[in-house]
Amino acid sequence: MLGLFYFNRKVEMMIRLLLMMVILTQVIVPATARAAERKLSVIRIGGAGSGGKASMIYLIGIVCARGLLEEEFKADGITIEWNPFRGAGPAVGEGIANGTLDFASYGDFPAVITRAGGIRTRFISPSYSRTNTYIAVKKDSPIKSVADLKGKKVSVGKGGNAHLAISMILADHGLTEKDVQLLNLAGADADAALTAGQIDAEVSGINAFKLRDLGIAKIIFSTKVEHDVWKSGGQLVVGEAFAQKYPDIVQRVINVYVKAAWWASQPENRDEVIKILTRAGIPQEYYREDYEGVSFKKVYSPLFDPYVIDHYKTIVAFSKERGFIRKVFDVEEWIDRRYLEKALKANGLEDYWQPTDIHGNAAGEAGARALP
Repeated sequence: MLGLFYFNRKVEMMIRLLLMMVILTQVIVPATARAAERKLSVIRIGGAGSGGKASMIYLIGIVCARGLLEEEFKADGITIEWNPFRGAGPAVGEGIANGTLDFASYGDFPAVITRAGGIRTRFISPSYSRTNTYIAVKKDSPIKSVADLKGKKVSVGKGGNAHLAISMILADHGLTEKDVQLLNLAGADADAALTAGQIDAEVSGINAFKLRDLGIAKIIFSTKVEHDVWKSGGQLVVGEAFAQKYPDIVQRVINVYVKAAWWASQPENRDEVIKILTRAGIPQEYYREDYEGVSFKKVYSPLFDPYVIDHYKTIVAFSKERGFIRKVFDVEEWIDRRYLEKALKANGLEDYWQPTDIHGNAAGEAGARALP
């Protein structure tokens, strides 16, 4: 009888041991599988270039040039894969859409088009703002104002930031895109067409300075003296699937981004920032002229302030009205503030940048003229 008792005790202990092994297997194996699944070897980042050259520019260009992300992830064995596109915002959006990019920094207008098209991205930080648009015509052209563009051949890189800017500029002068012959040309192709007299006007960024200095063109309009909502900007987005899978990686990227924005805002680093911008093939003097009197602390502010929010809402509404997108979306829902808020706090920068109002002015500044 006693032997049977001990036998039953052994069986009971074996059953308990087996049960414990089953429980541990259910806990440990999935955890191990999740750890293996979360192992990341490369972070793929895309960005739109400038001046017709494939080179990372603006804040993401600063991060790239200074090797900040490489340093951040070196100990993890994670490499950074940079994918600059030759001034093509739509191509960057396509990279997010087809899963070949994890993060992307590109223009506000193409980013809105991408998001409105159903591509699930999260807007995690502004990248730059207040980039100007210029309208150039042949030096001997009789065209003197925006109103004179009616019926004329006007080139612009469709789908890029300048496309939205020219649409807004035309609207403010009582015109629409239907009132001009808007041709999809940008960069060297647009320059050649204007030089040859095949088009009447070219809409571009600071590339217009080159045509002016070569004696080919004159600039008849610039957003430099207009309200900031016409000025272009850009943002850093992350693919939603990537953010859900690697939230810790996203946080570390934004931590680096905020540090880079602080560095770029320091007056003593202004020359170095401009030097980095010239990697896109545009001379330093053009950037100096374009940003004359403008603080880089404003240009590279990472804040989701009223100016940024209103700017993107304006783009969404205008894009729907003009037929650029079929469906609107909630900008506030697109924005994910969690990473930026943590990064600002971690770096002690919660109060460093001053929010600006919907017109782009900080408290106490003279107001820019409002939209009509």
